[in-house]
Amino acid sequence: MSPAYAAWLAVMLAAAAVVAVTGSNVAVFRAIQSGSHAVPQPLFDAFWESATYAGDGLAVFAMAALLLWTRPDAAWAGMIAALPGTLLLNGLKALVPVDRPALVLMHDGVTVLGPALHHGSFPSGHSVAAGILAGIVFLAYSQAAVRALAILIAVLIALSRAAVGVHWPLDIAIGLSLGWLSAWLGWQFAGGLAWARTPRARMLASVVLGACAIGLLFHPVGLPAAAPFRTTLAIVGFASALAAFLRGVRDTRSGAPADAPPSA
Repeated sequence: MSPAYAAWLAVMLAAAAVVAVTGSNVAVFRAIQSGSHAVPQPLFDAFWESATYAGDGLAVFAMAALLLWTRPDAAWAGMIAALPGTLLLNGLKALVPVDRPALVLMHDGVTVLGPALHHGSFPSGHSVAAGILAGIVFLAYSQAAVRALAILIAVLIALSRAAVGVHWPLDIAIGLSLGWLSAWLGWQFAGGLAWARTPRARMLASVVLGACAIGLLFHPVGLPAAAPFRTTLAIVGFASALAAFLRGVRDTRSGAPADAPPSA
């Protein structure tokens, strides 16, 4: 693990440790909820429901389709990373039962958007998914702007889980940490792997991620204000997967080799 990657993991774990040691889970949760209202009221529901929808598993896979043209190996690493991420997430949810903010605070001043969830708070699954996507992008691309954008999007998705009233800050920080770690694990198997850069690998990943994009059209998860975002992401994800699939077909027919290894 590179020092830069490890440093970001340390930041996430440190944030979780500060919240845990200081017992400030409720205070930070209320601060995030209060800060979320900086978004103008006419846009409030659509903005935060869309941000939180972006952390849904199908949505993250649809976004991963954007990687297929330049880094199909990164898309494969992300899909593989979902395996340890899911195991860690479900294992901790089973071992550490934590009630959701709306139940603990008895809806006292808590803004809840979407389904009213009461149990299984720790850790945040959407934050795990966001951490995986950001981690894969960080590992696949060396440009500082691309890395910064990926981290900012992941943080926004993670914070949205408190903004919509379903997760504590500790759930979020640990979720991001688990996703970041899972991304590194997935990268060890597929990142830079020659097979994952072949036309056939690009085509296969395109089918999987394109199907996930289509699935978004039938997956509202109780967030009606996110419908325009959900539809747009479905179209963009499917179009990206289709373009990558057609490129794979073209390259297979022409006998093109695997993509050249990315430059350091």
